[in-house]
Amino acid sequence: NQTDRAVRYVARTPGNFLVGMGRSKTPVITDEEGRPLFGEGYEFEYGRVDLVREGEDGAVLTMGPMVYRAVKAWEMLKQRGVEVKILNVPCPVDLDRDALKEAAGTGLVVTYEDHHIDTGLGASVALALAEEGLSPKFVRMGIRSYGGSGKPDELFSSQGLSPEDLVRVVLESLELRRPY
Repeated sequence: NQTDRAVRYVARTPGNFLVGMGRSKTPVITDEEGRPLFGEGYEFEYGRVDLVREGEDGAVLTMGPMVYRAVKAWEMLKQRGVEVKILNVPCPVDLDRDALKEAAGTGLVVTYEDHHIDTGLGASVALALAEEGLSPKFVRMGIRSYGGSGKPDELFSSQGLSPEDLVRVVLESLELRRPY
């Protein structure tokens, strides 16, 4: 999996790194054929964004435990005729600017993360979009307040971060509100 490859990268590369991960187990991320996306042949490259799913209607930039939730949302959106790119951003501090430009080219960029909305991936992406002079419709989804304990899915839902919430945000952003 990607965590294994990232740890191996850190072990063999000089410098200071942070590998962050939660306690909860998450499903293995697969490609559309059901093969592990970060399986055999995958090489972690610092700063590189991984294309998880294809799409032209928008782009969702996500990371960590939110990736599999974004894939679930992608499946729901596809059933409604909407296809968005799902991009895994393993290095939010050192963004892949080429991938960001490609995402912005869809006209809609949504960040979907389990970090605080003002200091996480959304903030990094907003800054990079501004620095690059890119102006797609931009929506940040993330933690807005701290507190509470419970099962991860319950906590994410309480913050408006379920896959269904992502579907709603994408559809509203594309002005394609459809009944669920």
